[in-house]
Amino acid sequence: MVECREIEPGDAGLIARLHTLSWGNAYRGIISDDWLDNELAANRRNFWEERMHSQPEHSFGFIVLVDDDPAGFVFAIPGADSRWGTLIDNLHIIPGHKRQGLGRLLLARFAIRADELAADDGVYLTVYEENNSARRFYEAMGGVCKERMLTDLYDGGRAPILRYCWESPAALLAAVTR
Repeated sequence: MVECREIEPGDAGLIARLHTLSWGNAYRGIISDDWLDNELAANRRNFWEERMHSQPEHSFGFIVLVDDDPAGFVFAIPGADSRWGTLIDNLHIIPGHKRQGLGRLLLARFAIRADELAADDGVYLTVYEENNSARRFYEAMGGVCKERMLTDLYDGGRAPILRYCWESPAALLAAVTR
């Protein structure tokens, strides 16, 4: 059974664990193995503990569960950028649960809430250029690559990221549910 629930302040540890599992798998070859193996878990734990205690205004997220086991999450910040709109700051499905429609479900739940909060804003996210599976997913969900930038990595390196955009939460929801 698949269910989706809102992220709650007490979920910081759970979200950090999901985030760590996802990054540890998806970012091999992008971020150094040494950093992923030795610093990632503490970094994500600290990040999510801080975020849950001082969330950006109107931020929200959802956790997806499969047979009561957490399998992924989405976290968003409406109005994060005056040009691009609502930021999908995180969308992660852990290994073993990908390609089961969970990312699509999370995007749909996100789009419904984002439409309630910021219907006239665009929607955007960034993804590492080398993360081809995520890029294919966002393109299948109607995302359009609008920009390529370089970003600093946690391990001291640099890598290109791409900004994917949707015209509005409603446009994203229409693409996700078609």
